[in-house]
Amino acid sequence: MFFSIIPLVTLKNIFFENEGFLILKNISIFIKCKKTGIIGDNGSGKSSLLRMIKKLEKPSSGILNIDLTSSLIFQNPDHQILCPTVKDELCFGLLEMGFTKEIVEKKLNQMLIKFQGEFLVDKATHELSEGEKQFVCILSALMDDAEIILLDEPFSSLDLKNQKKFTNMILKLPQPIIMASHQLDLLKDFDEIIWLANGEIENIGPPHKILSLYKKSIGDCE
Repeated sequence: MFFSIIPLVTLKNIFFENEGFLILKNISIFIKCKKTGIIGDNGSGKSSLLRMIKKLEKPSSGILNIDLTSSLIFQNPDHQILCPTVKDELCFGLLEMGFTKEIVEKKLNQMLIKFQGEFLVDKATHELSEGEKQFVCILSALMDDAEIILLDEPFSSLDLKNQKKFTNMILKLPQPIIMASHQLDLLKDFDEIIWLANGEIENIGPPHKILSLYKKSIGDCE
């Protein structure tokens, strides 16, 4: 298990209110593990927590500390993909940062070879399958040198084969990852699980413990 002495992300007494609704309530977490999963029912605050770590949302109160750059991969890749071709999409971020075309294309070629994505580079983004779209979103995050990869239900629209394929891919990445998912089996090899309930932390611990408790709670509600 990867464990950082210095927290990758620190949230202390975080409250988040949106349009009069209290979404997150007194969240205090020190995320130190390389592979962190977030679980909970719909409306429990998973997406809001990820958006806050990405700094797309600001806490209503409390302290958020994250010094690393991050990339958030959304549940629906159509909300993320902007460019007409895969090549344009993958190069967009670095070109916007001011890198030269030569440097960006060299990095792109290295990335495509490493992750066997050469077959995608000349495709139009509107022609991609759902699995290919998510693949492009992951590659975009890696192209932009994100230091933490955040994923919000990224594989919910994929078949079981592709769910396992892309989960195995992200588990092998050198960057720490934080992933929210209802697909509990995909989180069994993570280092730590955060269980949210009604905007609060219900429990935190290793997957074998937290996933079992969560499954039991679901069974008790049926």
